[in-house]
Amino acid sequence: MSTQSIECKAIGFIGLGTMGLPMAMNLVKKLPDTTLYVFDISDDAVRHVKEFDPTRVIACKSAAHVTNQTNILITIVPEGNHVRDVYLNPSEGVVTADLGNKILIDCSTIDTETSAAVAEKIKRHESTASFYDAPISGGSLGAEKGSLTFMVGSSKSDPHWALLEHVFSKMGKSIFPCGAPTMGLYAKLSNNYCSGLIAIATSEAMNIGMRAGLDPKVLAGIFSASTAQSTICDKWCPVPGVVPEAPSSHGYQGGFKVQLMRKDFALALEAAKTVNAETFLGKAGLDVYTGASNDPKCRDLDSRVVFSHADVTRLREVSSPKPCTMSFLTLIEEVLRLQTKNGYQTLLGIGIMVPLALFGLYIFYVPNTITDRRRLKLPPGPPGWPLIGNLYDFSDSEQVRYKVRQWHKKFGDVFYTRVGGVDYVWLSSPKAVKDLMDKRSSIYSSRPYLPLAQDVASGRSRQLFMAYGPEWRSLRRHSHALLNYNAAVKYQPVQDFESKVVLNDLLENPEEFYTINRRYSASVIMLVTYGHRIPSFKDPLITKIYSVLEHVSVVMAPGAFAVESFPSLAVLPEWLLGNWYSLGKKFFAHDSRVYLELWETLKKNTDEGSAPDCFCKDFYLNKPEKSGINDLLAAYTCGGLIEAGSETTATTINNWTLAMVLYPDVMRKAQEELDRVIGPGRMPDFQDEADLPYVRALIKETLRWRPVNKYGMYHASSEDDWYEGHFIPKDSVVVLNWWAIHRDPSIHSNPDEFQPERYLSKPLTAAEYINVNDASERDHFSYGAGRRVCPGVHLAEKSLYLVISRTLWGFNISKRKAQDGSIVEPETKMMEGFFSVPVPFECDISVRSPQHASIIREAYRSSQQDGLHYRE
Repeated sequence: MSTQSIECKAIGFIGLGTMGLPMAMNLVKKLPDTTLYVFDISDDAVRHVKEFDPTRVIACKSAAHVTNQTNILITIVPEGNHVRDVYLNPSEGVVTADLGNKILIDCSTIDTETSAAVAEKIKRHESTASFYDAPISGGSLGAEKGSLTFMVGSSKSDPHWALLEHVFSKMGKSIFPCGAPTMGLYAKLSNNYCSGLIAIATSEAMNIGMRAGLDPKVLAGIFSASTAQSTICDKWCPVPGVVPEAPSSHGYQGGFKVQLMRKDFALALEAAKTVNAETFLGKAGLDVYTGASNDPKCRDLDSRVVFSHADVTRLREVSSPKPCTMSFLTLIEEVLRLQTKNGYQTLLGIGIMVPLALFGLYIFYVPNTITDRRRLKLPPGPPGWPLIGNLYDFSDSEQVRYKVRQWHKKFGDVFYTRVGGVDYVWLSSPKAVKDLMDKRSSIYSSRPYLPLAQDVASGRSRQLFMAYGPEWRSLRRHSHALLNYNAAVKYQPVQDFESKVVLNDLLENPEEFYTINRRYSASVIMLVTYGHRIPSFKDPLITKIYSVLEHVSVVMAPGAFAVESFPSLAVLPEWLLGNWYSLGKKFFAHDSRVYLELWETLKKNTDEGSAPDCFCKDFYLNKPEKSGINDLLAAYTCGGLIEAGSETTATTINNWTLAMVLYPDVMRKAQEELDRVIGPGRMPDFQDEADLPYVRALIKETLRWRPVNKYGMYHASSEDDWYEGHFIPKDSVVVLNWWAIHRDPSIHSNPDEFQPERYLSKPLTAAEYINVNDASERDHFSYGAGRRVCPGVHLAEKSLYLVISRTLWGFNISKRKAQDGSIVEPETKMMEGFFSVPVPFECDISVRSPQHASIIREAYRSSQQDGLHYRE
């Protein structure tokens, strides 16, 4: 047994407040062989931590009592006088206990003078005792997640450093040896002084830009990519709605209380005086935090609440997800807003054409919309407004899936809408999808003309938006050859490796499940395409990839850009329709740089013989240039696989996790099947899939319950056509309306409920059901239909099966239980944008047994050896 494990058999913990309680809970969870002796002036706090594990948590009567039972003592209390009382109280303080060879760690943030005095008196009292100042950073959220930063008044050469690091790692992720005693406190106070000023500066800077009309998300993105970059803006942005996970987006709940920031700020100024350091901004910063701390509307909230406090901070709270680009809806609203009594002052005053001129241009460029009598036979649909059609109906992405179901119920299996000058035909039954997208695939396999999304933002190179034709068919042949069923089998070791990493990550940091799942899907598809592994969600490459995905989501939102609603108007000067062209060029510059760098590196490594086996290597060796595929097209083809496999798989896994939280009986049924077929002695593998029909049905149900995007799958008609007496014009957007099909009660009983049983009679894979002759036999439509069905369906199905079956085997998932014992209901909404990404939600994920935990750890350890050849 190691020295560390012996010395960690008993740990003392004093101070079970906002930070101390979750820290103590993490020690209990992550040190299963350790007994925790606790003391706090609050009996409720002691009772709460003891209820978690009554056998391993022992309540003590005093600080001295705790110290006598342990070799390691951790304290965290609010003020310097509390630290003095805990350690130096002559009747029951730590100093009255046996301190021989004891390790004493104070995580409180206090003045350096008090800490030095306590350390000195401890040393005088017992020379073999060791006292360390180790203040923390990360707020209550970091304490709960076990992701705190420890700043330790010690060096790596200290004989106890390995033990200190081991204990801190159970409560935090970043541990910094700062040198001599009190240096941890100086580091913490310097950090909080800096972060406090940055929060104020960020608030003021955001206010300037927002008052000028800038979208806060755009402005925050500029800060992140420029010299104003900071963790405060990137992760803790003071503006509500910019960072969904930040306290500001949740009413400033959680985080680091403003009065604690005020305290630390004042301590930092005292420390500055001690070392004769001049501070020019200190008084102004202290005044802001003092005012916010005394404001009843701000007290007890996260310190970034300074954004909404006083005059500094009387700022507009804007959380619009839309880019700073004028949609046609915005254009019409501006026309109406700017009209005045004196007649004809409209958007001409700010350089935009009057509505009559726009209408004239619309008629000029879309002449058939008025004169073509066949349009009298368009499918039925909801009425729209003149000129803009049904644009208002699509302005709220959260409501679209409900509206298309209502329209299906009212107007039938094929209905019609119009957004600006674009016709939309919605196919809302398996039969309509089969008849048009499959049987007439030569007509219905194209994509709508998108001047921004394809021509500008994608440089006419993104296969997703490419029109049906020789170029698309050539790229598709390459993709299919390298992603068919037989080819996908060779990527299973990658999925096996990464799923074991997921299980270990969930074991160590279950509260990070949302990003753990996103990292998994990104890393699998990056290994498959480029042989490049994503070891962490902080990896710079994953940041670039998700920036590309954000760009795709922005340009795909229906009605967000006037030029996509009226494609013919793309010939007009950009200033008439907002900054769509400039924005598209910006997106293309970023995205093409990311993809070309990957492609050029792959080519170079392949030529040198050092490239790993992967899709792109095979693609390059097949000499795509002989098919007329240049480097840009090749780079975007490979990049398109990353786009298709990253967000969609992660979205499905996180939606599945949400379903398990909401439907615990379903989870238990799946676990019963796993226990019966697999047992606790090993985790499921690929060869078990056929023997797990309920797990497979559960995955199908997830894809039915929440398909990967909010709108459906877009195709386009390449010529005029008729269907069941209705006219479908050429260049119509033809939508596979999976929300209506998947929630049709004539197909699926109780369609709004999550019921995997509905798929127990459909044992084949989704890939097999895609090609069935009878459309009613399809399991679901989330992989599309016709010639543009997802080429990576085999890969996606295996990725979902392995990680979901293994997570179900190893873990219980439930609604989160708050520290006060109450149940936290999960958020069920989706993020703004095109994809069905769930809003980050909270839940509890716990390993099912010590045996499961042991197998997970051993599998992870072995996988690290097996996976050494994977590149990072």
